[in-house]
Parts: sequence; structure tokens; C-alpha cells
Amino acid sequence: MLESLLGASRDHTRAVIVDQYDYEAADMRAIQGMGFKCLWVADEPEASHAVADWVLSPGVGAQAPAIRHRLKSFREGQILQGASFALVRGDFTSRHGSALVEKTASEPWKLLIMFGGTDARGATIHTLELLAEVLAGCGERAQIELVSGVGLQPHALDRVAKKFDGLRLHTGLSSADMAELMTRVHGAITACGGTVGELATLGVPFIGIQVAGNQGPTAEALKELFGLAVLDYASFDEDTLGAAWKIYCAQRQPWSKLLSQAYDGRGAARVIEAVCS
Repeated sequence: MLESLLGASRDHTRAVIVDQYDYEAADMRAIQGMGFKCLWVADEPEASHAVADWVLSPGVGAQAPAIRHRLKSFREGQILQGASFALVRGDFTSRHGSALVEKTASEPWKLLIMFGGTDARGATIHTLELLAEVLAGCGERAQIELVSGVGLQPHALDRVAKKFDGLRLHTGLSSADMAELMTRVHGAITACGGTVGELATLGVPFIGIQVAGNQGPTAEALKELFGLAVLDYASFDEDTLGAAWKIYCAQRQPWSKLLSQAYDGRGAARVIEAVCS
């Protein structure tokens, strides 16, 4: 597979951009064995991926100068299978820009809440508790679609679920199931990880929360490039969420359009333009 993809390009391809979701460490070793440099586009640059010559996380703005310096002699590159800086997969790109669900004044909000598979900091329950207070304060109701993993405590969820018009828990979703779920909600509150690219591709407006340090570059980019409401979990409380909620309600339609235009599946093309030009 790799030989057929790259064999015809040996004379003019010097650097290869590799998508986290399509290729693994063994593939990168094979690419390097064929004489190419390898740029790994990853959600979280982990040690296990160090076989790549360079790793690029979603914080492309902060990392571009260093990567560009290292790649300055590599003026041409090849992208395998449309590798996406936005971390969008086919299940999401096939629905690109399709998911701004209109809301009537009388119906409750349909909101997706997700903080990853482990949620070691307990952000899920804390966010639900704060959200219930914020919505009660402005006379709003919500139905919650909650995607969670092993870190959720059932007794805590039972307590907070009573504060909403309904709460459904989803676990073990495939990417197709996740994309389908995202197309049925008015918006989301999520950590600033790979999920933001998936939501943005669909055009689902969201409030982002930086829960971990490695989400910092993505959080900053969402604020600076798109003006989104992005919060730091270290100072996350009812007041900050309440302020973010007001902005979200006012801006959800323009945010949806802006995000789906930016996250269009050409992310890796822009990466190679940024770092190799």
C-alpha cells in the first residue's frame, strides 16, 4: 500500500504528512525506511509516536516556526489519504456543515456533553451541576446527550440527571454513531481535544473547556481565530459558564458557519503550506 502510494513520488517527495487516524507507528517506520521524512499529525503527541521525525499537535500556530525551520530544505511533500489537521474522519467530513439544528423558543435545548473516556478530573459531573444552575437562572431547560467513559460515577450522575428534562448516557460509540449523535443536538460543551474538530466539521457550535495542559494550543486557537467561548477548567465556575452561555446563545449561528468553513477537510494541506513554504 505505502509502496504504491509513494513509489512514484520518490524523485520529488521529501517529506510525508501522516494522519493519526489512518496510519500507525509501523507505517511511519516503513515510510522512513523508504527514505522519507515523516511529519505526524496527532491529537496528543505521545512518546509511542516518537518514531516520526516531527510531531505536530493541534497547536500549529505555536509550533509552525520550529517545524518550518526543520523542514526548510523540504519544499515538496505528499499527503496520505487527505490527512487532516482538524482530525476529521470520513464519518464527519461526509456530513460537513450539515448540523446546525434550529431551536424553537418553546423547546428545551438539546446539548451534548463530553470530556473524553477517562475524565480523571470529574469535569462531566461538575459541568452538569453548573449548567443546571445557569439554565435555571435564565429560565431555560435542557435535554442532555452525555458521552462518557470509565471515569463517570453512576451515583453522581443519578443525582444531577434529575435537574434536566432528560439525560441519556452514551458509551462505546463508533465514529459514525458519534457523528449521527452530533447532528441531533443544538450545541455542545466539551473539552478542547480532538472532539472540537469533529464538532466544527459538522458545524455544531460549542463551548470549549481546557481541561488538560496539552489542550492549551487548541483552546487559544479557538479563542483567537474564531472568537469562541473557551474556558479554563482551573477557573471554571457558575459565573464563567453563565457568561459563556450568553455569548453562545447570541453567536451560535455565526459560529456554526465560521467553524464549518475553517474545518473543511483540507487541514493537512494547510499544514504543509504553513510549514514548508
